[in-house]
Amino acid sequence: MGANKQILENIAKNIINKAHIENPECGSVLLVLTVIGVVLSLIRVIQECNKKEESGLSSKQDVYSLYQKEIKDLSIRKGWFTKMRIKKLLRKELTPNDYNKYSLSLTSAIMDAGENISTEDTQTLIEAING
Repeated sequence: MGANKQILENIAKNIINKAHIENPECGSVLLVLTVIGVVLSLIRVIQECNKKEESGLSSKQDVYSLYQKEIKDLSIRKGWFTKMRIKKLLRKELTPNDYNKYSLSLTSAIMDAGENISTEDTQTLIEAING
């Protein structure tokens, strides 16, 4: 499980670096935890939307492939609804001041990270949610 924690932390740090956030007021550890929470919440939303497709799949690898494809598709399209969902989760997790400062860059960074998500990252995210 330690490797999964490290992968989650690396995903969050990658997003923070892409957002060009240096020395956040809320603290870097807190920001990493917040980004992990937002990303996992986004995966839960995707899982909820794909329950029917997932139930028809026979192996875990097929499930991971389904979610990896869905994450990439949503990230590449960069639709307004996807951005709205991300911003809604950020609004819940960040202080109003931090939200005003970082929401645009974090939204963009999350979408960019989703475009290039690896199979290993997808598997780690799904396992973190499903326990």
